[in-house]
Amino acid sequence: MWGTIPAGMRMTFPTRTFDFDTEVAVMAIVNRTPDSFYDEGRTFGLEAAVDHALAQVADGADILDVGGVKAGPGEDVSESDELDRIIPFVEAFRARSSAVRTIDPVRPRGARAAREAGADILTDTSALADPDLAGVVAEFPDAGMVLMHSGGEVRTRPYRNHYVPDATTAITAELARLASLAEAAGVAPDRLIIDPGHDFRKNTLQSLEVTRRLPELCALGYPVLVALSNKDFIGEALDLEIGERVDASVGAAVASVLLGARLVRVHETRATKRAVMMAEAIMGWRPPARAWRGMEEPLDRPGSRRTSPSGDGGPDRAHLRCAAGTSEGLDLRGSGPQRAWTSPPSTRTTWPVTKAAGSPARNVATAANSSGRPTRPRGMPAAIPARPSSTSPDPSGPAARDSSRPVRVEPGARTLTVTVPCRPASASCAARSATSERA
Repeated sequence: MWGTIPAGMRMTFPTRTFDFDTEVAVMAIVNRTPDSFYDEGRTFGLEAAVDHALAQVADGADILDVGGVKAGPGEDVSESDELDRIIPFVEAFRARSSAVRTIDPVRPRGARAAREAGADILTDTSALADPDLAGVVAEFPDAGMVLMHSGGEVRTRPYRNHYVPDATTAITAELARLASLAEAAGVAPDRLIIDPGHDFRKNTLQSLEVTRRLPELCALGYPVLVALSNKDFIGEALDLEIGERVDASVGAAVASVLLGARLVRVHETRATKRAVMMAEAIMGWRPPARAWRGMEEPLDRPGSRRTSPSGDGGPDRAHLRCAAGTSEGLDLRGSGPQRAWTSPPSTRTTWPVTKAAGSPARNVATAANSSGRPTRPRGMPAAIPARPSSTSPDPSGPAARDSSRPVRVEPGARTLTVTVPCRPASASCAARSATSERA
C-alpha cells in the first residue's frame, strides 16, 4: 500500500540507531555559508549556527546537516575556508548535543577532518568526482555516506538537461553506479544512503517525475533521502516565491515518505517533523500519544456512574489516560524517547448488543436509551463482524492483549466487549472492567 524499501534497513551511529523499516529521520539544515539561497547567511556565524542547530534538535530534528560551501552557483571557497567553517561547528555542537551530525564536504581532506572532529555522516554531492572521498569514509566503519545524484558539474544551473530514456531511469542507474564505486572503495552497503538530488541539473518536470517514481530508487536497496525543502521545482509547480513554500515543502516531504523516502532534509523542522510523525501513525509505525476518544464513558457526562477520585465530579483523566494506553515519554515534537508499540494489558467496557435483522453473520452494537430506541455508543462502528467464542476473554489473557481484535461479540450475547489498551505499569488498570448499564 505504501512505498516500501527492502526489509532490514538499520543504520547505527554512536548515539542513535535508525530502523528505516518503520522510521523516518528528519534532517535539519544548518548553513555555514554567507550566501545560502534560503537563510541568506543568518547562520553563517559560529554561535548563530550552533544556536540554530540546538533549536532544530528541540523541534525534533534527528540529524543535523551542516555545509560550508553553497551547493548552487556562488563564489569559490578554498579548502582552508571550508575547514574553518565546518570543524569548529562540529566540535562546538558535539559538546552540547548528541544528535547525529552530517557534513557536506567537497574534498577528501575536509571529509577526514570532519569525521575526526565528530561528524557521523559524510555527503558527496560531486558524483564521486574525487574517488578518494569514498576511501576516507571507508576508513571509519561506523560512518555513513550519502551519495547524491548531481547530474553533472556541481554548483551550476541546469540548462535543458536531457536524460535517456527518462530522468528517473537515468538517475537510478547513476546512483547504482555510485553505490558500486563506494562499496568497491570499502564502504559497507549498510552505511550508504542515496539522494536523487532534486533540482540538481534537473528541471521542474524532472524533479516532479523522480519524486513520484521514488519506489524505483528504493528498489536499489538503500535508504532514500530527499532534499526538496523550498526548492525551485516546488516554487514553479505552484507559482510560489521562496518565502511562500513552507506548506508545499511539508506536503512534498509527506508524499515522499509515503512513496518510500526514509530521510527528509528540511528547513522547517517542527512543521515537517509533526507531519512526518502523523504519516508514521497512519502507516501503523507510531502509536498514538493517547487514544481516549470513543473508548471510555466521560465522567462529565450527565448521569455517569463513574466519579472522579477527587470527588469533584470532574473527569478522571488519570483513569482515561490509563485506559487509553498513553505512551509515556513520547514527545509530540519528536525529540523525546519513543517506546515500541506493543499489545499491553487491557480493560474492557461492555455495551448491550442486538443482532442486525436479516444478517446472521454480523451483529450491530447498540446502546438502549431511556426511550428504548437503539443508539450506537459514540465512536463505535455501526456493524461489527461476529467472532465466535465460547467464553469471554480474561482481561489479562492473550485474547485481550491482541490489539488487532479490540472488539468482541459473543454468539447470542447481549453485550459488546471493547478491549482498550492499558499502560503495562498499571496493575490496577489491567484488572479494571467497567460495564455501562444503560438499558
